[in-house]
Amino acid sequence: MTELFETKEYRPSYSKFFQLVIFGALFVAGGVFLYDPNAELQKQLLALGAILLGALAVVPRLFALVAGRPKIVLTPDGIELRSVIKTIRHSWRDVGVFAARTQSVYYTKIRYLCAFTDTNHDTIHPSNQFTSATTYNADISFAITDLADGRSDKKAEAMAQEFNRWRLKYGAPENNALHVTAEDRTALIKQKKRKNLTSIAIIFVFLAAFVAAKIYF
Repeated sequence: MTELFETKEYRPSYSKFFQLVIFGALFVAGGVFLYDPNAELQKQLLALGAILLGALAVVPRLFALVAGRPKIVLTPDGIELRSVIKTIRHSWRDVGVFAARTQSVYYTKIRYLCAFTDTNHDTIHPSNQFTSATTYNADISFAITDLADGRSDKKAEAMAQEFNRWRLKYGAPENNALHVTAEDRTALIKQKKRKNLTSIAIIFVFLAAFVAAKIYF
């Protein structure tokens, strides 16, 4: 992690990169060792599948290593999420408060930084640096597990605090945290309620149609 000329970079975790490369290389080596052109078709396909799986783990990581991706860059203008394929940008004035969130998939933790848009944050948490944004309802979400600073819960929390420090400095001054008027906030809340009621009504209509179809057909 470096900070120079008001720019901060969060670089990829090379330890995880090498773990995946070793894992992929073992699959490739195992597939090559098991492959026998004179064996049954099923065994040949099994060996080729191992080689393909290993290659899929290694090749994209090699491209990522050369490109130094994924990487998140903080600048006075906003946040840049740079992947191998594309770059996503968010202005500081368009993002709300960030929070570190974790999802557990079997025995693996996947860490994210989550936030609402600035307008939605002010609607839900007016003048408040707390956020209820999660991986399920966030407008903006960054997967940070592949970054060196996303390898632990403590580092992820520190990363979220740093994002919020930059947001306050360049996009949402502490003395002007509320960016929508009371009338706008009321209108936005009513709009969200209407959307929720519409969604519930649609669900009930589908359920009623399903029940009717079961009864009469």
